[in-house]
Amino acid sequence: SRKMAEQAKLVAHDIRSPLAALKTIEADLAALPEDQRKLIRNAIFRISDIANGLLNLSNQQRTASVSDAEPVLLWPVVDSVVSELRASTARLNKQIHIEMKCDSEAAFTYVKLISSTFKRAISNLLNNAVEASPHFGTVTVTLRRDRNRVLLEIADEGAGFPEGSLDQIGIEGFSTKQNGNGLGVFQAKQAVKQSDGIIHFRTRSIGGAEVSIILPISSPPIDAVSEVVIRKDHTVVAIDDDDSLLQAWANKTKQSGHSFLGLNGSHHLGEAILNGRIDPGNAFFFVDFDLGTETGLNLIDAYGLQSQSILVTSFFDDPGIRTRAKVMGVKILPKSLLTYLNLKAVDTFSAAKPIVLLDDDAIVRGGWKIEAERLGVPFMSFSKESDLFNDLEGVSKDSYIYVDVSLNDDKSGVNVAKKLLQLGYDNVSLATGYDAKDLPVLPGLRAVVGKEFPRHFQIK
Repeated sequence: SRKMAEQAKLVAHDIRSPLAALKTIEADLAALPEDQRKLIRNAIFRISDIANGLLNLSNQQRTASVSDAEPVLLWPVVDSVVSELRASTARLNKQIHIEMKCDSEAAFTYVKLISSTFKRAISNLLNNAVEASPHFGTVTVTLRRDRNRVLLEIADEGAGFPEGSLDQIGIEGFSTKQNGNGLGVFQAKQAVKQSDGIIHFRTRSIGGAEVSIILPISSPPIDAVSEVVIRKDHTVVAIDDDDSLLQAWANKTKQSGHSFLGLNGSHHLGEAILNGRIDPGNAFFFVDFDLGTETGLNLIDAYGLQSQSILVTSFFDDPGIRTRAKVMGVKILPKSLLTYLNLKAVDTFSAAKPIVLLDDDAIVRGGWKIEAERLGVPFMSFSKESDLFNDLEGVSKDSYIYVDVSLNDDKSGVNVAKKLLQLGYDNVSLATGYDAKDLPVLPGLRAVVGKEFPRHFQIK
């Protein structure tokens, strides 16, 4: 109704004023521990989403549907909501333990959803579970994969659903709570429907309520990360201002067999390069985004590490971070998935994907050929766009293709890369001396790198 739309617009307006105040102090959070910075920034991000949603309602825009959804990693979405809830439950009179369970296959599962709407749905369901739980109770959140679908379960140790109420749960206006209005569960049901999913409610035989959400699995986007393969003779470098995260990386590299160097803070990188502790040409970097006074993307850009770095962050769904990372050609790993990341070491990449270079400079082509032969990497090079496309049948779709931006006869390497992406080549990069931000954004482009021979790693 018009009255409801006007009220939504007023609430959105009122939210934006304190939100603007919060954003002004966001840059001054460097002194806080990382978990607190994460909590505050994610809260600001969610409040902004809610305000935008209310404005959409006030402008009487159409209801979001599954066609508006995009592939999103489900587990980090759930993890961010649980982190908020843990902080809020710490101030309750009763103590509630929230246990999270996820198998490695489900951790990197993508589903199509509207992230802001789905976060509100999970938040509503988790709040209900906490409210229903007894003192010292446990709320269990489980994610598991079953072939082409994923199952998310939220279970509590409360009294369960009242007898005879299951058929009415999720109907607008119905609530099993004395002063409830049922809006939270109703919104959750609508959010699951938008994701083409199914939601079930039941009382467990051992006691307590359980909500089950079944969602179809989506194909991952081209910039998805679930496995990283790095040469055994390369050093893995982790840059983070949280010692517990550096220890987690140390444990993971111990399992993979890589040498490891952990740097607490951005300022140590230059020192480590100068004193020879790091050879950038024989290293791969996992860089935290939030380094206090510096961002990981700025650090990667400053040292030219775009082709040999992954950004690791708790703010994986921040549009600004995602857009800049995509422009730079840097992939993102949510911090909550570090435990599940498959890090592998190989002696050589001779059996790996071939490298293809399109560059009109004979010196560059010759240098890449020498380095490829030294490393035992399959290699092809071309000086002209026409030569590449004439021999394209001999270039496998999984090849790593590097295209110079400025070619002879005023040909644009950007246009060549665009054609290759349209033909289904997934690993296309621009090799150039230009800054990535000065180039147009190409959806699906793997990276923008320099003219040096690429250091070998594979990201899946």
